[in-house]
Amino acid sequence: MRGEFMEIIAIIISLVLTVGVFVLAILLNYLMAKSSSKVAEDKGYSGRKWFHMCFWLGIIPYIIVAGMPDLNARRNQVETYKLLKALHDDKFGN
Repeated sequence: MRGEFMEIIAIIISLVLTVGVFVLAILLNYLMAKSSSKVAEDKGYSGRKWFHMCFWLGIIPYIIVAGMPDLNARRNQVETYKLLKALHDDKFGN
């Protein structure tokens, strides 16, 4: 009788720990996906799209987000170039 009781307690503890680890993994994945979506948004991409990709597809989208070019910086470079060209053309009459 005592052995069966101990076995049931061990199964319950094992189940609780398994569920706890699973919930913790889901929570960590959510936080990482949220962080990656913020990075993608800061780089000029859709944060919602990258949140879902990171959350559901695993590690590969995280790596992609880290390596994506910054569209905002590129846009700023193009605008600066246009302004400098216009300033140059006004100054030198080209």
